[in-house]
Amino acid sequence: MLLTRSADDERIRSLWLEGSLACGLADDWSDLDLHLAVTDAESFAATDWLESQVHLVLSVALTPSSGHLTRENAHYGKITSGLHP
Repeated sequence: MLLTRSADDERIRSLWLEGSLACGLADDWSDLDLHLAVTDAESFAATDWLESQVHLVLSVALTPSSGHLTRENAHYGKITSGLHP
């Protein structure tokens, strides 16, 4: 769903999964390891973009200004994302 919805967004160069879901090893406790390559990482509001796609109940930066965040979604559980230039 996120791949389809991001196809027309010119700010997103690519979007991919890593971790257990990407390897086909996900279970009920797995998180969604989402990575985005964007045209301008400094101005891309990743949390706002993700919130426009799925309802978030929590968003926390793993390391300040690293571009890596963890978020909670009622349907998907934990979504960890990395933002790449």
